Amino acid sequence: MPWIFTDEMRFYLHEGESLLDGMLRTEHKDVRYMCRQGFCGACKMRVKGATDAPKAKQTPLAHLDDDEVLACCCVPTGTMVVSYDTDKPNKSWQHQRTDGAWHLQKTSIISRQIFYKIDG
Repeated sequence: MPWIFTDEMRFYLHEGESLLDGMLRTEHKDVRYMCRQGFCGACKMRVKGATDAPKAKQTPLAHLDDDEVLACCCVPTGTMVVSYDTDKPNKSWQHQRTDGAWHLQKTSIISRQIFYKIDG
């Protein structure tokens, strides 16, 4: 049961539930979406950190940077921190993707308690 941390709250996902489905279930106020098929890119979110690389429910067709996912296609397999802000990287969380895993470069109380792979 993956835990998700968003700009609004923390919650857990049910088995096989996409990130978007979990956000709608937990009544996120700022969640954006349109097609729910990976075409439009409206549900694009920046990944700030994750314990495991997420799986894809379907292959997204929208353009994504290396640290972005589409919430409608993303099925997290471990704890994940995501943000609605895709315009610029968050300065308090510096991340780097190597070997298919997200590594945090700055530690915090949350990152020490949740994340297994921490650089820094």
